[in-house]
Amino acid sequence: MYYYVKEARKNYELFMQEKNYNYLKELAKIFSIDLDELRLSDYSITNYCFKASGSFFPTISIYDNKEKTTFTSELTSVADLINIFGGGYYTSVNSSSKHGTITKNFYIGETQPIAEKLEINYGDYSLVFEREKLDEIYTNTPYDNKFCVTYYGKDKNDDKLFDKCYLSRVTADYCSYYERKNGQEILAKNNNYDCPNHYIHYYNGNVIYGIQSQYNRSISKCECSGVFIEDTCGLCKNRSHFESVFPSGWYTEKLNYLYNPEMKSCLIFQPLTGNEEDKRYFEIYKTNDKLIIKCITKSWDAVEYWKDNTKEHELPIISKGRITAEEIRYLVNYLQPIYNDIITDGLFYNELLKYADMLDNRETLILEGADPLSPKRLINTPFEQILEEIGNNKDKYFHIADKQFREMAYGEVKKPIIKALKPSNN
Repeated sequence: MYYYVKEARKNYELFMQEKNYNYLKELAKIFSIDLDELRLSDYSITNYCFKASGSFFPTISIYDNKEKTTFTSELTSVADLINIFGGGYYTSVNSSSKHGTITKNFYIGETQPIAEKLEINYGDYSLVFEREKLDEIYTNTPYDNKFCVTYYGKDKNDDKLFDKCYLSRVTADYCSYYERKNGQEILAKNNNYDCPNHYIHYYNGNVIYGIQSQYNRSISKCECSGVFIEDTCGLCKNRSHFESVFPSGWYTEKLNYLYNPEMKSCLIFQPLTGNEEDKRYFEIYKTNDKLIIKCITKSWDAVEYWKDNTKEHELPIISKGRITAEEIRYLVNYLQPIYNDIITDGLFYNELLKYADMLDNRETLILEGADPLSPKRLINTPFEQILEEIGNNKDKYFHIADKQFREMAYGEVKKPIIKALKPSNN
């Protein structure tokens, strides 16, 4: 750190004395500020402080007269974007313009940021983009990169309206990612509906889909919780990894079939009925011989507390190995007439059919998709490019964000319609 502090002071003093822009260029590099070297005369130093926030670390502000952007940077022991305080030295850079604000954290002396944040405001609403180079920050991380898009409403103190998060690791022979969509409960609670989390884990071809409602348990027709795992065999070898794909609050040790080596796949779902004295959930497993369906009712009894009543069904499989999209549609056809009275609004069936579509189209799961606010799509896009595009088209993108929030909320969409099913070969 002492070297960078000394070099910063030297180049600042030489620039102020000689007005030689080569010294400004070197000064900007020390502070990780990216200047356009073809127009250095457009930049001016508006502030240089050797004592920033009571420390001996220097802070500088540079103004871009052409782009009307202010850069403020400090050498520091705090990486504020990733909540690291002490233990290393960093450069923290903030650039502010009429379109929005970008903040970046660098390891001192490095040219590529380890964490970035972009905030764009529009009236009372905000879009926030965050990126982290996980493999450069943490050791033994299962993912290399993280990108989140968050949409805030009128009162940030109340929480976000939605966030979408994408984490990935891609190597020559391996691809894994985690994708979460979480619509927040503020507006939902006010309108008596629910915004559950939806997430996808993709481990080299194993597709896992999860749903979790966290709020507003009095709303019977919206709440649900579940996880659909295509291949349990390889995943359950690492118990902590296995349990991490389950919604919070699930106790996998109570799922007796789960760790049976004969089990290939599982589909577990709990539609909350709103009746606290009568709870039901489904466990569906596939072996190489059959599909096992368990409908478990937990009834409250003042003497015996919770009593379990399990109805079990067995169906023939269509093919050996992990579960297929055709078998899931086959299951929906079978379950609908039997349990339609306890599945509210067809939600369970629609989530199963959504998962079947994922299995049918697994190749497209790792592609970017068309959503302009998708973290998967934006993960490698420079923040300056995102700022320019959205900053110049705020009406368009904030309309998209609002529409996406309402689509995440079950109460804002039409009653689910069970789509036509493909006939099975049986």
